[in-house]
Amino acid sequence: MKTKTLIPAVLFLAVFCISQFLQPFTLKDMQNCGLFLLTPDWIREVLTGPHPVSETVASFLVQFYDIPVVGALIVAAVITLTYLALDTVLSRCRLPLHRIVSLLGALALWFFTSHLTSNRIPVMVMLIAAGLALVSLLIRKGRERPAARWEFPAALVLTLAVAALIATDARTVRQERLAKAEVNAVLHRWDKVLEAATPDNSAKDPRLMPYAFLALGEKDALGDNMFKYPLTSPDDFGMEGENTLVANLFNSLLNECLHVPNEAIHQIFQYSAHLPHGMSHLSLYQLIKYNLESGNYTLACKYAEILSHNTKNRAAAKKVLRTYADAVDTADTTGHSSALSLVMTKDAQINLAQMNSLGMITSNSANRYLCYQLLYGDLENFKRTMEMLSWPDNRIPVNYQEALLLSEIDPVYWDIDDKVLKRFDAFTDAVMRGDNEAIRKTALGNYWGYYILIKDKELSSGDSDAEFPGS
Repeated sequence: MKTKTLIPAVLFLAVFCISQFLQPFTLKDMQNCGLFLLTPDWIREVLTGPHPVSETVASFLVQFYDIPVVGALIVAAVITLTYLALDTVLSRCRLPLHRIVSLLGALALWFFTSHLTSNRIPVMVMLIAAGLALVSLLIRKGRERPAARWEFPAALVLTLAVAALIATDARTVRQERLAKAEVNAVLHRWDKVLEAATPDNSAKDPRLMPYAFLALGEKDALGDNMFKYPLTSPDDFGMEGENTLVANLFNSLLNECLHVPNEAIHQIFQYSAHLPHGMSHLSLYQLIKYNLESGNYTLACKYAEILSHNTKNRAAAKKVLRTYADAVDTADTTGHSSALSLVMTKDAQINLAQMNSLGMITSNSANRYLCYQLLYGDLENFKRTMEMLSWPDNRIPVNYQEALLLSEIDPVYWDIDDKVLKRFDAFTDAVMRGDNEAIRKTALGNYWGYYILIKDKELSSGDSDAEFPGS
């Protein structure tokens, strides 16, 4: 097989393998953030924008990125076509070693766009290269020189080297982990979320921690595993009050899981505001879902009608329209004026308390409320809340047992595990002896270690009330 065929084949295979096996969720996240609609408004916005052709092509392609194998094939095709177009131009210009130079250009494009959240730049470069290749056809083609024997081995080494760089690049790895957490949280695949948001990975990227705690809450495992993560303050637990693309998506998913669809709708609109078109494929999916959950069938059908103008999702959108065509919107039977309705604040504890007072209590919301009390070191109120929720009659999660022991409860009344009691005895003994190494070992990965951390912060800030229980 000729060198001119082998080089693009190896390039295509390398890009495909990296995209398919190491960046599948990054591609799905691109599809979530993208938008392709055959509506007058969308077409007008794109065609009057700065990059009408590349934006149209990129948006059309990105809608298929979430299909297994297809997304990786498209990415590989874009990079390979860029190489072929560059090679056509340079060979027509009679540039020596045009294959290697063209390959370097394609590899540079692949590397520098591998961590982007949009496919617009690589598509734009491909189209520009293709245009130049067409123009170059006007140049009379000279006699093509045969490739040197070393060209293919050199091309192979260069391609494998760039593939290795992308596979180990810290930005690319972090992006893939976050995308895996986000995509699987949308699908409620909580075990997959936890695969990405491990304690070790969360130490490298704290944005993963809120997703881990959301997944643990949905699996009813939050109180047993929370302090295995590198928590340093209550801010690590969620993203309340943040207004970023990542935070708005998380807050929308959190409120979905807490069964507060109105706030989930608000947050998905905030998420959309960060995107180029003020809307995305994911935004439309979620708006349909949340409005159906709220009984707002008219609005759900409105968004389904918009989505029906998307090439890939037309059938699914039409199904929603058929199913809910005659549905009547759920009427408000509370009799409350919207002017008097409770609103969400930036304080997660207040929001959870309001929800619980209105009877909107779930296992996840109750656990999150308790966890915030632990994160703020409010052991007295934590103990009172546990009593109100009748936890003594049920199995108490390990982290809650650890906190209760710090609050000096009677272990006879509370069902404290013998192993936890033994570890607490060892911990308090180390504290009394002032053995810092023993304290670190006995407090590692549990609530006591976090409690010491926040009390040390209070003492260093001059808070005279910061005091270790029993001291």
